[in-house]
Amino acid sequence: MTGVSVRIALMRWWTRRLIARSSPIEAPAAPVRRMRSYNGEYLALHVYLRDRFADSIVLTFSQVEDLLGFALPPAARADAEWWREPHDGVARTTQAEAWQLASRSAVVNMAASCILFERQPAQAGDAL
Repeated sequence: MTGVSVRIALMRWWTRRLIARSSPIEAPAAPVRRMRSYNGEYLALHVYLRDRFADSIVLTFSQVEDLLGFALPPAARADAEWWREPHDGVARTTQAEAWQLASRSAVVNMAASCILFERQPAQAGDAL
């Protein structure tokens, strides 16, 4: 055998040993829990809430507008119902979907012009 072919044979042998040894030791990958994604007009708010570690986040209406890059509709500043999540099987509004898919609930304080977003336990319906 030539020096080159011996070297190639040794590399193949060594590579097979490494692969054979590491395969039984590797643990199976844990299943990845995937959440439904959100791609509506309130995406920037969704991403902000999703990526925060804090369980409670208070944002003023102006801060929400700064995140979004556009003004909230007049109803958001005048009517607390705009911030309420629909119940009893009623379809979610696009704004409520933004924070609900980030595993948050919203409680508005109209007098202070701010919203409290609190982390909620993920629900089975939110997983893919």
